[in-house]
Amino acid sequence: MDILELSMPPLPEFITVGRSTWQAGMQHFNRTFHVYDLIFCTSGALYMTEEDQAYEITGGQMLVLEPGKKHWGHQPTEMDTHLYWVHFKHDKPVRTVQEDVIAWSRPLRKGTDQDTQPIRQLMYIPKYAQLDMDLLTPILDEMVNLYQMLHLEDALKLHTLLGQLLSRLQKSIQSRKKSSTMLMTDAIAEYLQQHRYEPFRANMLEEQFHFNQDYLIRCFKKHRGMTPLQYVQSLRVAEAKHLLANTTLPVDTIAEKVGVSDYNYFIRMFRTSTGLTPGKYRKKMQGYV
Repeated sequence: MDILELSMPPLPEFITVGRSTWQAGMQHFNRTFHVYDLIFCTSGALYMTEEDQAYEITGGQMLVLEPGKKHWGHQPTEMDTHLYWVHFKHDKPVRTVQEDVIAWSRPLRKGTDQDTQPIRQLMYIPKYAQLDMDLLTPILDEMVNLYQMLHLEDALKLHTLLGQLLSRLQKSIQSRKKSSTMLMTDAIAEYLQQHRYEPFRANMLEEQFHFNQDYLIRCFKKHRGMTPLQYVQSLRVAEAKHLLANTTLPVDTIAEKVGVSDYNYFIRMFRTSTGLTPGKYRKKMQGYV
C-alpha cells in the first residue's frame, strides 16, 4: 500500500465536504487542483486517473488526489455511484512510503517551556485503500450535515472532525496485519521493558529469540528508529526524569533504581538524552512546583 507522509504542524486546513450520487454515464472532468481531494466510495465505481496512474474506486475504497497533479475521469460511471469528498489544504507530501517502513513506536522529542516553535512531526494517510466505511461514514455524515447549514458555532467542530477523519485513516494503516519483522520488534520491546533494570548484554536478545543479533537489531531499528540499547536507555532516562522531578532521592540512588550501576555512565547517558545533568534537570523541574 502506498502511504502519503505529511508534515505537521500545521494541521491540514478544511475547505469543503460533500455527498452525492453520480448517475450512470457521469464522468469527472479534467483539472489540476492545488488542494487535497479525498474521495470515498460507498457503492458503485468511479474511474479516475492521476497523472499516468489509473484507479477504479469501488464500494468501500478511497483515493487521495494530490495537489498539483492533473486528474480526470478516464471513463464514465457504469452504475449509480455513491460518493463523499473532502477537500483540504496542506503542503505537498514529504514522500510516499510503504507501511513497513513507518516507525510507529519511535519516541518523539517533546516540547518544553524553553521552546518557542512547535516540533515538526509526521502524519500518514493511505493513498488508495480498501476501508471499513462503517468507521468513517458517521464522521463524514456529521461533516456534511454541519456544512450544509454552517453557523459560526460549528466552524471549529468542522475542522476538528477533519482531524478525526484523518486520524481514522492513519489508524486504518496501523490496524493492517503486521509484518513478521514488526511482530519481532514488538516482542523485543516487551522483553526489554521487562528486563530494563538488568545489565544490557550484546548477546541477550540472540539468546532469547534465537536469531542472529545483527538481524534483530536491524528489525528493531527499522520499526522503532533506534537500536535496542538506545531503547533501554530511553526507558531508563524516562524513569529517572520522573524520580528526579517527584522525589528527593539522591542521584546515585536513582541511577541504581533505573538499572545503571556506573554513576558516571548514568550522568553521561542522562545528559546526552536531555542536554542537562540530573542535578540541573531536578532544579529546573522542581523550580516550577
